[in-house]
Amino acid sequence: MSNQPNLEDTQPKSPFNQLPGEGRRPPRMIDPEDSGRRAGCGMMGFVGGLMILFAVVIVLLAGAAGWTTGQREAAAAATSTQRAAIDEQLARIPADVSSGNIVLLDARLRFLEALGVQQVGEFAPTATALFISSQPTLTPTPTPTLEAAVIAPEVTAEITDAPPPTAGAGGYDLAAIYQQAQNSFGAGAYEDAAEYLDVIIALDEGYETAAVRRLMSQTLNAWARNLYQAMQPAAANLVIDRARQYGALEDGLEYESYAATLYLNARALVGSDYSAAIQALRELVNLGSGGRYYQEALQMLFTAYVGYGDAWAAQGAYCPAEQQYRNALQVLSSGSVSAKLSTAVNFCQNGTPTPDPLAGQGGVGSGGGLPPIGAPGQ
Repeated sequence: MSNQPNLEDTQPKSPFNQLPGEGRRPPRMIDPEDSGRRAGCGMMGFVGGLMILFAVVIVLLAGAAGWTTGQREAAAAATSTQRAAIDEQLARIPADVSSGNIVLLDARLRFLEALGVQQVGEFAPTATALFISSQPTLTPTPTPTLEAAVIAPEVTAEITDAPPPTAGAGGYDLAAIYQQAQNSFGAGAYEDAAEYLDVIIALDEGYETAAVRRLMSQTLNAWARNLYQAMQPAAANLVIDRARQYGALEDGLEYESYAATLYLNARALVGSDYSAAIQALRELVNLGSGGRYYQEALQMLFTAYVGYGDAWAAQGAYCPAEQQYRNALQVLSSGSVSAKLSTAVNFCQNGTPTPDPLAGQGGVGSGGGLPPIGAPGQ
């Protein structure tokens, strides 16, 4: 054997030759800038998620606040309507007492008692005395004396099969009350007719249901029509709401109710929310010059445009004020408004003066502050 050393033992050996397969690649170095970019993207996603969550919470809170406000306004409206009904019934009681109308007096007192009105106790003694005084009094008839010698002939009373008169619920003659309702309807006393029918329904809801409902529908329709003609739209709309419970409205009353609603809404908005008031008034005017509210609606629309322009001008915003004054002059002519228009045009074209920081603190629209952007085009 040769003693020469193996040349392969003297060569440098790679540590990767000891591993199976091909040599492994060295580990990849992580770029610090790439890691930073990933962390930044993650943080942006987290912040974006928080913003979306906050937006959802804000929407939910706003919806809950709107629902609560609506419930509060509905409860206030119901309370106001009930208070008005109670006051009306209390005001009519003295007339029933003076006329001796026991039926309506009893119905009013029962209605007020069911609502827990304390004034019912004040009228109870008067109602009781009126009832007692209305009852027929029995006058004793003298009994003739017969001489002892005279024998009174025996009289045999004939028995008839005629039934005794029947009374309705609570001892009232419902047929007589219904006749009173018919008489009142024929005389044009629609409110009295409705009250008689209310008494019948309260005492016995099943009494002549079809006839009572038909007469009630005719009564309420005629009553509402009279109220519209007398320019009492709020009272007429209340009667219309009752009439719908007894059938379809007569011709023209749906239109009357719609026009009256626009008119009442516009009146409530004028001076508080110019934009909404102008929209409602324009709808009312668009119904035509033959409407019963047309002339008043024109004047109210003119006033709303001028008030809106004044509100803009008070904030130093003369360009929007110019548009509102022009709108007003398209409705009605006015020298004072023409002067306001000239002033607004001058300031709008030549520069707006510095507004007073205390001006317009009451706000213009329903939300206060400056009017909403885009409102002048209305």
